[in-house]
Amino acid sequence: MSSRSKSASYSSLSAIFASARVSSASGRSESAGNRSSHASISTSARLGSPLASANFAKFTTAAGVPGAGASSSFQRSLSSSLKSCCAIAPAEIAAAVTRATQVISKRMPRIVRLPSMRAAVIANPASGRGRSLVAAERICSALAARGIVPTRLPLDASRADLAAACVGALAVVAVGGDGTVRSLAAKVAGGSVPLAIAPTGTENLAAREFGFRCSPAVLADRILARQSRTVDLGVIRRAGLPDHAFLVMVSAGFDADVVAALAAARRGPVTYLSYVRQILKLLRHWQAPGFVAESGGLVVPGEHDAVGQPRESGEPATAGAVQPADRIEAAGQLIMANSRQYALRFNPARAADPSDGLLDTVVLPAQGGWSMVRWALRLALSRGAIAGALTARGPTWRVQFERPTVIQADGDPVSGGPVQHMEVALHPGALRIVQMTGPRHSPAGA
Repeated sequence: MSSRSKSASYSSLSAIFASARVSSASGRSESAGNRSSHASISTSARLGSPLASANFAKFTTAAGVPGAGASSSFQRSLSSSLKSCCAIAPAEIAAAVTRATQVISKRMPRIVRLPSMRAAVIANPASGRGRSLVAAERICSALAARGIVPTRLPLDASRADLAAACVGALAVVAVGGDGTVRSLAAKVAGGSVPLAIAPTGTENLAAREFGFRCSPAVLADRILARQSRTVDLGVIRRAGLPDHAFLVMVSAGFDADVVAALAAARRGPVTYLSYVRQILKLLRHWQAPGFVAESGGLVVPGEHDAVGQPRESGEPATAGAVQPADRIEAAGQLIMANSRQYALRFNPARAADPSDGLLDTVVLPAQGGWSMVRWALRLALSRGAIAGALTARGPTWRVQFERPTVIQADGDPVSGGPVQHMEVALHPGALRIVQMTGPRHSPAGA
């Protein structure tokens, strides 16, 4: 075959592939049947068979080339080109096909592999009598079913390990009670990865506040939705001791003494009966601590004035009367709340908002244990303002106790033992929480 004939044949072959590129650009793809026809054409071309032109006509018809299969000049041109190509050696045809395929592939869109979606899951094995481990497995299954790769970490994972697992993660899921939530909140605060909660504890105050009482499937859906909100995180500072974070509230008084006694006597899972036993032990001999709490804010007096003394008979005792004050001196139960939630839904700080940058301080004046029984009944029966309670709001508080006093945060005793002085402050918007559906605040006690 002469060089001029070969050149003409290559030109014809290039025209064929140019037509194929036009067909590809028009949005049509080659089906399995088309590929079969193309293979038949290639075989016929290599063998020099007179069936090549007929097979090529079938190919162009199936590929959607304009005028394919019709008696047109376009088809006659392609058939003529194919006859010329049949004279080319098979190796030369293969080389031409390879070059044309490389040109077309460079112009085709490339598939980009997106990074996988991930979430860290951390469970407290001691929470809920083993329910937390079962819940963690169900959550991992629900996440995987939605294309989210779960990463299991131990409860005592270091900040470095947790930070590594959080890189690119959609959420960190805390499976446990309020102590587990508090611990993880302290570790992820200040970051961009939100915290989600799967409650398996006794009270689950944080889960109740933020609406996490839901199934693993719903939780996985909310994580996949990638919606979050910021909330405040509290911190307790004491001289010579590490800072201690909290999410729900910090308190001193009868509840803190019950929590400390329960922690000292704990031998297994905690139940409501565990609390009842400690409450009965403390009732007869408990004495309220005296303290002075100072901050800029407003005191809403009830039946007692700002120093915890009964009002004179001629003074108004209407709860809701507001007077400026930055000092509360009293003896009794002290609660500094970042959230409305409290054990048994007593909820003394019913106006607390975890995203307003303020701590709602509530003082229940009392002397002994039976005074706290009366307060419990009053809290359980009232739905509005709590008569006799002292309330104030402020971003920071300084508390001086008359004697070393136990404090608790989010249902657990604060490490370090009794203290006589502490400072309590908020870091506004320090923590991201997975946004659950529904209103941010439900009615008090919900």
